[in-house]
Amino acid sequence: MSAGKLWRGPGSSPQHDDTIVAVSSPPGASLVAVVRSCGPRALEIASGLFEPADGEPVSRIPGSRARAGRFTAGALSFPAVLYVFRAPRSYTGDDLVELHIPGSL
Repeated sequence: MSAGKLWRGPGSSPQHDDTIVAVSSPPGASLVAVVRSCGPRALEIASGLFEPADGEPVSRIPGSRARAGRFTAGALSFPAVLYVFRAPRSYTGDDLVELHIPGSL
């Protein structure tokens, strides 16, 4: 499976070159929703949705760092924080980003 294909869900196994994006916050109301992306395209995906307040491109943020900025998807735009964990020093050993956005239902 190439990095451009998505995991098909239960019954199939993600491959090492897949990038997975999933909601990581538990169900129910909360102050923060967490969306985690892991794999070779994690930083690329984050770059398309998040703009750091300091103007540094997401691709240049060092590992184990957080950046405040804005999440934008279509007409939606609101404050957010992006956490970057670079391979191999992440929970999974791959590039990993967490996007923390306000509110979760």
